[in-house]
Amino acid sequence: MPISSRFKKASQLLLTVTPGPMEPKDLDSILHPIMEELNILADGISGLNLHGSDAAHVLRVFLLQVTTDMPAGDKLINANGSNGMSPSRFRPLLGRWSAQHRHYYFPDLHPVTGEVLFTLQDAAAELRTIDTITAAVGEIEEPRRQKRTKEHVQDMCRKAGFKGYSLLLFPSQHHRAMYPNMEYSWGLGHRVPPYDVMHLILLNVVPNLWRLFSGKWKTSDGSAHQWAMSEAILTTVGVDVAAARATVPLQQAHSLRNIALHYKSYKKVDWMFFILCTGPAVLPGRSPDEAYAMFMSLVRACRIIFAPLGQTKEGIETMDKELREICRLFYLKAYGNDINNITLCRSTIVGLLDIKRT
Repeated sequence: MPISSRFKKASQLLLTVTPGPMEPKDLDSILHPIMEELNILADGISGLNLHGSDAAHVLRVFLLQVTTDMPAGDKLINANGSNGMSPSRFRPLLGRWSAQHRHYYFPDLHPVTGEVLFTLQDAAAELRTIDTITAAVGEIEEPRRQKRTKEHVQDMCRKAGFKGYSLLLFPSQHHRAMYPNMEYSWGLGHRVPPYDVMHLILLNVVPNLWRLFSGKWKTSDGSAHQWAMSEAILTTVGVDVAAARATVPLQQAHSLRNIALHYKSYKKVDWMFFILCTGPAVLPGRSPDEAYAMFMSLVRACRIIFAPLGQTKEGIETMDKELREICRLFYLKAYGNDINNITLCRSTIVGLLDIKRT
């Protein structure tokens, strides 16, 4: 649908508001009444009178997409989330646990053995499907029925990336029988709850790249990364950004605060302004060429992703090419198969590869 249609308030229906990141404990109890109504609407409401027609019509309503931010989307489909061992809905990634940082990281090559852990190519054979996810979740449910230990079940959940069946994505056979008219929705698969691209890029990737360039993101041994700017250059960048405030309207000027001092308080709109406007102007000649090349690939991709008039098929292919170039340069140059840089390998970087599918 064109943007003029899909963002009309009349076309949106707010279904739930969760009280917090860990609530409600039993989301399915809230979703079941919604699924009951959707099941009835998909079957059809007969006897509908339409203006200009004497015949009675049948009204059918179909759920095509659910819009959430990334944490809520993970909760909605019963996924472990971005901090899990297997966070991707699209590819079978398995993270490496760091006891020092208490976090899973996702290098493409094993930092000790050099083993290939995943490829950056779009190999369809490696992608997860609804069938493979459903099978993995079925293996989790079996030890639950057998009353196996909680630790055993949690370990299986970490490896699968999901905590159990999902009403919206991959329901159990029991729930399929309860809502037979929702089969169309389950066939849509990952497209029903897509990634929130703004959340992924503007609250994860761009802020973390700035932390990398500014030296705030430390390596495992506590030193700044080789791409980090010197303190003098960082100060100059911040002053240059802030100096432009007097030349733009007040609403835009808020996004031109000194980034060296105020980056922690930057919001999504500020990071969008940085990736589309200020970053390409203040970073050349001040950050290493390979770092700037990677940054500009992200800039070109974002110019397509955040285009106000939507994307063309050719634009989406170009965007995907740029996102893959970002990941290639990031793993080759920023990570460099150096164990001291493993904290850079967050799941959100790999998540860029899946934007095309969302």
